[in-house]
Amino acid sequence: MILTKLEKELSKPAGKILIVDDDIETQNIILKILSSLTYECVVANNGRQALKHLEKDNFEIVISDIKMPVMDGMELLKHIHNHYPDIAVIMITGHAEKYSYSEILDAGACDFLAKPFPWRELIAKLERVFRERRLIGKLKKTSQMFQTLFESTSEAIILLEKRGFFDCNQAALEMFGYQSKEEFLDLQPIDISPPLQSNGENSLSLASKRVREAINNGRTRFEWILKRQDGNLFPAHVTLTTITIDCEIKLEAVVHDLTPQKELAKTLAQGKFEAERANHLKSAFLANMSHEIRTPMNIIIGMNRLVLEGALTSEQRRYLETGQSAARDLLEILNDILDISKIEADQLNLTLHPFKIVDLLDEIKKRLDLMAQEKGIELIFTPHPNIPPVLLGDELRIRQIIINLIGNAIKFTNQGQVNLWIEAKELVVENDKNEQKKCQIHCRIADTGIGIPTDKQESIFNSFNQVDSSTTRCRSGTGLGLTICRQLIDLMGGHIWVNSRVGRGSTFHFTLNLAIISEENFCKNVEAETSDGLSNAKTKLKILVIEDAPANRMLVRAVLQRKGHQVEEAENGVEGLKKLLEQDFDVILMDVQMPKMDGLTATRAIRAYEQGLEIKSPLLISLESELKTRLLGGHLPIIAMTAHAMSGDRDRCLEAGMDDYLTKPFQPENLMEALVRNNIGKKRRSRTAS
Repeated sequence: MILTKLEKELSKPAGKILIVDDDIETQNIILKILSSLTYECVVANNGRQALKHLEKDNFEIVISDIKMPVMDGMELLKHIHNHYPDIAVIMITGHAEKYSYSEILDAGACDFLAKPFPWRELIAKLERVFRERRLIGKLKKTSQMFQTLFESTSEAIILLEKRGFFDCNQAALEMFGYQSKEEFLDLQPIDISPPLQSNGENSLSLASKRVREAINNGRTRFEWILKRQDGNLFPAHVTLTTITIDCEIKLEAVVHDLTPQKELAKTLAQGKFEAERANHLKSAFLANMSHEIRTPMNIIIGMNRLVLEGALTSEQRRYLETGQSAARDLLEILNDILDISKIEADQLNLTLHPFKIVDLLDEIKKRLDLMAQEKGIELIFTPHPNIPPVLLGDELRIRQIIINLIGNAIKFTNQGQVNLWIEAKELVVENDKNEQKKCQIHCRIADTGIGIPTDKQESIFNSFNQVDSSTTRCRSGTGLGLTICRQLIDLMGGHIWVNSRVGRGSTFHFTLNLAIISEENFCKNVEAETSDGLSNAKTKLKILVIEDAPANRMLVRAVLQRKGHQVEEAENGVEGLKKLLEQDFDVILMDVQMPKMDGLTATRAIRAYEQGLEIKSPLLISLESELKTRLLGGHLPIIAMTAHAMSGDRDRCLEAGMDDYLTKPFQPENLMEALVRNNIGKKRRSRTAS
C-alpha cells in the first residue's frame, strides 16, 4: 500500500538517478527499490566512473557512498557542487560516526543517510528532494502550483526579503503559535528571536552575518534560538537559502524545531547521571554492609574456632559447630552478593595459578561428604584418567563452581546419589607454536533429586531466580549461586547447561578451557615453596597488629600466640607508627578502616619514610623526622587484614604499598600462608645474618 501511494505521487516522469557505491550488494538493493518505483537509474563503482557518466548524460540526483576507492564520495561531491550545481546529491555511508550531518550538508549534499538504512527512509528523502526541485521549477510557471507544494510540506518555511517576511506556510504558523499569516507577516525577523543567542552574541548582528553568508554562498545552515508568540524560546536548525523570484534575490528559511531532540538528549543525560549515581550508592551500600557484617563475623567465627580447639563436652561441641556452620552460611551469602556486584560492574577478575584438579576434587569431596551423609545420600566422584595432572586456572573460582553445583544437587536430592564425572580433551591451537597446550575440561554433576521443569531450566541461571520462590518452599537459598557459576564459567571461556526431568533428577554440565602445565616444573616449584614454607613457619615472629576493634585484636593475638609469635597492638595508624619508633617488627597486620589515621594512609607514610620522603601530615609532625631516620632504606612487610572485600579493595591496598591482602573473617591457615608467601621468616633471618 505504501509503494502504491508513493508510485501515484511520483508517477510524473523524474530525471535520472546516478547510484555511486563500491559495494555491489548496496548498489543492487537501491537499484531494485528505485526501479520498482519506475525511476531510471545508472550505477557507478567509484567517483571517477561517476564523472564519466555525468559527462555523457543528464542526472537529477546522485546517491553516493562516501568511502570508495579511486575517488571517494566527498571529492565527488565537491566536483558536482562546482560543475553541476543543479544536481542534488544524497550521501550515504557506513561510517556515520566520522561525519556530522552539518558537515555533509555544508559540503554541498542535500541529505545524508547512515548505512544500514530502511528503504522507506531513502524513498522519503528522494521524495523530498524531488518535491523541492519541482517547487523551484514550478515557481517560475505558476503561483498556484507553488502555493500548493509550499503549504503541503511539513517543514516550517519562511520567505524573506529586504523589508522582512513576505510569506510563510502553515507549518511555520503552527511552530510559532500564530493563527493567521497576516499576524505573522507583520513581524520583523528580530521579533521571533531573543536579544541574545546561546553563545552570548547579539541576535540582530549575528542574523546579519548569517544572511550575508547565505547571499555569498547560496545557502547556510546554523542552529538558532527562536521565540514563539507566547514568549517561550526553543532551539531550531535553520537552513537559509537564496532563491530568485521575479528576478529578485530573496531568502528561504527552512526551520526545524530541535526541542524533541534536545529534550531527549537531556533526558538521556539525566538518566545516565541517575543510573551512575544509583550504582555508586549501591556500591557504597554494599561496601559498608560488607564491612559492618564481616567485622562481627570475624569475631564470631574466630572465637568459636578457638573454643572448638579446646576441651568440650559432646553437647557443647555440637552447639558450637552448629553455630559455626550457620556463620559460614551467612558468610557465603554475603560473598555471593559481593560477587554479583563485581559481575555487574565488570570487575570480577581471575587469578591464574598451576593446580592439580584431582587434589582439588579430593578436597571438595572431603568437605561435602558430611553434608551428603547427613541426608543419607551417596556422593561419588569419578575423574577420568585422561585429565592432565597439572592445569593453569583460578583454582579458587573452580572450587566455588563445583561446590555450588554439588551443594545444590545435595540440597535438592532426598534419596539416591550425587555423581560427578570429569574428563578432558586436548584443544589444538593452530598457527602458534609458542602457545601453551590447552584442554577442555567437561564436568557432569548428576543427581536423583526432584528435577527442574522445562520452562524453568533457562531462568534458573538468572539472578535471584529460584525454581520455587513461594513462601512455603522447603529449601533455602538466595538464587545467586547459578548466576555466579555461569558468569565465572563464561569468564573462563566455557559453557554451562542443564538436562533435567521432574521427579527423575538433573544433570548439570559445564566446560572450561584451561592451559596444561608441565608436572615436572610444577613439582619443583612446590618442593621449593614447601621447603621455604616449612623453614619460615618455624621462625617465631614479632608482629604488630594495627586494628581499631578490641575484639578483633584479641582474636588475632590469640591465633598468633598459639603459633608461638610475639604480638604488639595499636588501635590506629598514628599509634602504630609510634610503636615503630619503640621496637622492630617482622611484619604489620594492618586494618584499613580506622579512626584518626586509616590503614592506607599509614602504609603510604611508612613507604614514604623508607624512601626518605616527607608527607607533612599534621598527625605526624612530631614523629616525622625520627620515623624517616628509623625506616630509611628498609621495607617492612605490611599485610592488609580488613573487612573491605569489594571489587577494587585489594588493588587499593596494594597500590598504597601493602604486600598482601586478607579479608575478614580470616582463616588461621590463610594468615599463616600469607606470612610464608611473603617470606616473612626468611627476611627476618636475612636481617639477623647481616
